[in-house]
Amino acid sequence: LPAEAVALRLQADVREAVVGQQVVVEVVLYTDPDAQPVETRAAGAWNTPGVWREELDTPDPAIGRTVRDGGRTRVAYVVERLAIFPTRAGRL
Repeated sequence: LPAEAVALRLQADVREAVVGQQVVVEVVLYTDPDAQPVETRAAGAWNTPGVWREELDTPDPAIGRTVRDGGRTRVAYVVERLAIFPTRAGRL
């Protein structure tokens, strides 16, 4: 597949948060409609200084939804959902 056929994005429900505020983050895989992923799952846990995280229920990743992305039709698969909480102020 060409590189532009697949994109992985981290999407948050808020852009700026205060210390302790919950931010819901989704890891979303975007593919061309003709590209069928064999398996969609997160590779494992990660930790980032200044952020506390909790895993949330993830919709069935095998069920994608059709979306418009930059003028192209894509299929979006939610791979992982997290609640993250900043534990300190500043850019994280």
